[in-house]
Amino acid sequence: MIARGKFEEGLCFADNFGLDSQIVYTAKATRLSQDLQKWSNTKPELHEGKYKDFIETLDFIKDIRFVVECCLKFAPSSIDFIRDSLAYARKRLNLSKNKVQMHTQL
Repeated sequence: MIARGKFEEGLCFADNFGLDSQIVYTAKATRLSQDLQKWSNTKPELHEGKYKDFIETLDFIKDIRFVVECCLKFAPSSIDFIRDSLAYARKRLNLSKNKVQMHTQL
């Protein structure tokens, strides 16, 4: 399912069988990142929607290292997408850092 880009079906499958959905989210983020690359064949009018889906998918991913690497390796055709994805990575790092600090203070 995942290899064919059927991510919603993959999420339902994972949910129905108590499997880890993180695999589906990371595969979806990787695919969306590839679709948004400046050399991809994705129609420009679809970029905004795919970028929004990319960021929403990253929101579900718990592996902060994957999220940051995905944002750093992201090479879209728009400077705005690059700036926004790096700002997103910084925000996630800061949130992660704050959570760690809160746990160590307890």
